[in-house]
Amino acid sequence: MIRSRDNKWELIRPVIQEYEQSAQIDFTAIEKMAIVRAGEIGASKGSMLDAVHRYFAFGCIKNALLPNYAACGAPTMPRLAQGKKQGRKNAAALIGNSVLEGKILTEEDRQNLSDGWSMYVRPVQLLLRLIEQQ
Repeated sequence: MIRSRDNKWELIRPVIQEYEQSAQIDFTAIEKMAIVRAGEIGASKGSMLDAVHRYFAFGCIKNALLPNYAACGAPTMPRLAQGKKQGRKNAAALIGNSVLEGKILTEEDRQNLSDGWSMYVRPVQLLLRLIEQQ
């Protein structure tokens, strides 16, 4: 992730440095500079404009270029399998070993995992926070 951020930063750094030296923000001029820069280094216009947009949209900081994987998918919706294991097959399943294919979680399994998390993991996290505060 850091490498991706740094690669994007190297793409747009000259454009951003030019922007930081100017007194006013002119997004059309920034867009034109980004397109020229993309042509200079052989990058696509879209990837350059995407990086510039992310930089400005997420606070004008270098870390704005980090991938935002946490916002992908539907994080609040449960993913329930319907008779078939979700996701990519593991190596055992690909060679035909269905015994090692994996388990489809039932509602009871989900509840057990939730209970275990709240009984063991959360108290330890809380304890560590209390120790840090002292």
